[in-house]
Amino acid sequence: TKTIALMLGDGIVPSNTGEGYLARLVIRRCLRRLHMLKAEVPLSELVLMQVKYWFYDYPSLARNREYIARIVELEEKRYRSTLTRVSSTVPRLKRKTLNIDELVELYDSHGIPPEIIKEELRKYGVEVIVPPNFYEIVASRHAKPSSLKDLEKTKLPKDVARWATQFPETRRLFHEDPYVRRFKAKVLGVHGRYVVLDKTAFYPEGGGQLGDSGYIIVDNIKYRVVDTQKTGNVIVHILEHEVNDEILLNKTVEGIIDWQKRYRRMRHHTATHIFLGALRKVLGEHVWQAGAEKTEHKARLDVTHYELPSKDTIDQIEKLANTVIDEARPVRILYLPRNEAEKLYGFTLFQGGVPLEPTLRVVEIPGWDAEACFGTHVRNTCEVGAIKIVNVEKIADGVIRFEYVAGPVTSEYASGLESKLDNIATKFGGSRQDIELRVSSWFEQFNTLRELVRKYRELWLKNELELLKNKFVRIDSLEVLYYAPPVEDQEVIRRLIQLLARDRPNAVVLVLTPLSKDQTLFEISLGREASRIINAKNIIKDLARIFGNKVKGGGKKDHAMGRAALSSVELRKALDSILRNMLKQN
Repeated sequence: TKTIALMLGDGIVPSNTGEGYLARLVIRRCLRRLHMLKAEVPLSELVLMQVKYWFYDYPSLARNREYIARIVELEEKRYRSTLTRVSSTVPRLKRKTLNIDELVELYDSHGIPPEIIKEELRKYGVEVIVPPNFYEIVASRHAKPSSLKDLEKTKLPKDVARWATQFPETRRLFHEDPYVRRFKAKVLGVHGRYVVLDKTAFYPEGGGQLGDSGYIIVDNIKYRVVDTQKTGNVIVHILEHEVNDEILLNKTVEGIIDWQKRYRRMRHHTATHIFLGALRKVLGEHVWQAGAEKTEHKARLDVTHYELPSKDTIDQIEKLANTVIDEARPVRILYLPRNEAEKLYGFTLFQGGVPLEPTLRVVEIPGWDAEACFGTHVRNTCEVGAIKIVNVEKIADGVIRFEYVAGPVTSEYASGLESKLDNIATKFGGSRQDIELRVSSWFEQFNTLRELVRKYRELWLKNELELLKNKFVRIDSLEVLYYAPPVEDQEVIRRLIQLLARDRPNAVVLVLTPLSKDQTLFEISLGREASRIINAKNIIKDLARIFGNKVKGGGKKDHAMGRAALSSVELRKALDSILRNMLKQN
């Protein structure tokens, strides 16, 4: 329980990968032992006792007390839910010998510990061997790859990456002044469509920010740069087409970056730092960056968090982020020795991964956020303009994705919404201004009509049941009804056949709905006694055996449905023959 408190106090979010899975593993182990001891005490109570005892030595325990309690309660609730499914899951396994892969799959997919599977299967005389290092095996399969920035792979072809290593470090004008739009540089090397300069203002892809595009001009000829990548300390410019090295090599060229794209990406990048700070303030210190992307169109930030935030929480995050923009805080770039940076800001510096350099480039928004970051940023938060969250979704257990726009893209996003609103208003026969009133009125009418349709359906059902009660044909001990629905209303037809099968224990109701000359939907519903004599699912199997791929479908013993590439007449004839054969066999 102390380990759980310390792991959660450090901000780990239980998940299915990496350190998050280790936290879940430890919590489940404690819950399993409490279960085996038949102890009624909640695990959260035991963990909070550890928090109370150790918080003087570990201040993060006190700061994150509510988070720790909430997570343990959630994990315990999930575990209890798992135990309720054991009785329905384990009996299906009694006819097979479980290997280690199947035990891991049951633990991962259903959360059922192997000890409980072993205990339950023993009741059926089945012995299960659980390896003593089972949980080590599980943990190793969920290990997360290193997040060290040094291990990031370049997108350059291998031969180009090798070729680029011969050149000295490229001088980074985009770091010296991220607002430089034009510059002059010397061409050091050309390899097909790949060009290396002695210095550049073109930003290479990294840290979730896409590489710059633009032009390189030499002798009044423009060469389109479509992307910029980095290998080691050398920056490689990727041209649209291959170029003869004699044209560019050793020449002084002028570089022009696509400033609109770059500036939008800068604004989205700074917006991401602002946004992450807001997330940590609102959701808690356990929030950690799990992935990010900054384009000229929008930004994306994936973070560790245990549940999808509510609308009120999302609004709070957005409002707080925009407050920081309005406060016009400076964005400072600092180059600090690693130890000094860690002492000043702590390990939250490494939200985007851990760089292996002795000197860190730190992007700081004073009093708000500080991260080791390679990207380009605006000088002041007010340049971001505004942040608008456009999407929030859970992409994995313990990982929430936020998508948002900043700067002029917020206006473009609003314009897009206005266009959609105008289209909706046109369909409702009104304007954007009165659409809310018209929609409310429409829903009132819709609810009135829905109630009217419900009454008509009940009336139709009653009449149809009365009409059909004398349409059944007796075949041996069964009462068989072939029915072609006069209306295309699947909901009411399904209700009809359920009622027919319920009221007649020996009923076999076969609904045939022609879609075209040689396409028919069919549905089979059996009464209580009829399902003991024949099997609806087997009827479909027999159809498939006769007609092959022309028949698709499935279901249960007493109810099945499917589709046949047959006319309704052919299908009825085949069903009649199958029914009679089944009855003969019984």
